[in-house]
Amino acid sequence: MEIRPNKLRYALKNNLPTLGTRIESTWPHIAELAASSGVFDYVEFEGEYAPYAEPDFENICRAVELYGCATVNKIDRQNLGFMAQKSIACGAHGILFADLYTAEEVKEALNLVCPSSPGGGIMGRPNRRLGMNGTGRMKMQNYLQQVNDTVMMIMIEKEEAMKNLEAICKVPGVDMVVFGPHDYSMNIGWEPFERLEELKAVHTKMIETSLKHGVPTCVQLNTMDDVRYYYDLGVRHFNIGDELELHIGFYRKECKNVRDLLSK
Repeated sequence: MEIRPNKLRYALKNNLPTLGTRIESTWPHIAELAASSGVFDYVEFEGEYAPYAEPDFENICRAVELYGCATVNKIDRQNLGFMAQKSIACGAHGILFADLYTAEEVKEALNLVCPSSPGGGIMGRPNRRLGMNGTGRMKMQNYLQQVNDTVMMIMIEKEEAMKNLEAICKVPGVDMVVFGPHDYSMNIGWEPFERLEELKAVHTKMIETSLKHGVPTCVQLNTMDDVRYYYDLGVRHFNIGDELELHIGFYRKECKNVRDLLSK
């Protein structure tokens, strides 16, 4: 078995920009629609929120790979080691860890998905699509490379995480950081839609700090409105559009216009 290409890792190694989008549906065709558009480098499954089983995510990975895209799973803090290992075994090219507070927590999380080779972590070799197919098992050195190529992304969405950002950026293996405005607002006691400018200032500070330490930031947005602002800050990794937000926007605008017409 040969190594499957990881488009996201390739982009980071070669200093290339990336564009992703976010989905919650377990129907693989939704992931395939995004991947087949030819627009995206990766599709992020919001596993922190959506109910799913391992075969669901495995099929999402398969669908996305048909078009040369990568797949990222965003996983919840609870039971993160199990979910991250299983996601990689299913074929994930990247893991987005949510709700971490300190550099030590980040180290512990990354250790759980680092292969148990000399000087490595504790992840073993699963008998899954990650390392075997009908041609047999992947060579061990290739397996180690494929697991080590998994892109490790960290949500910065707690006040304490912002205070520890420099230390988090110095943790070996951290490939990218992502700001989470809603969890940050909850953690600090803000109503997010009443604090947009303050949140943007925090986000800007996070970007400037991470880039200073050589760690790329991925900016997640639902529209194009602020892309130029963040691009001018030096951001080259964007994730545009969320499946649920797309539904909400359509219902509240297009469908509401029809309802208003019918109400006349």
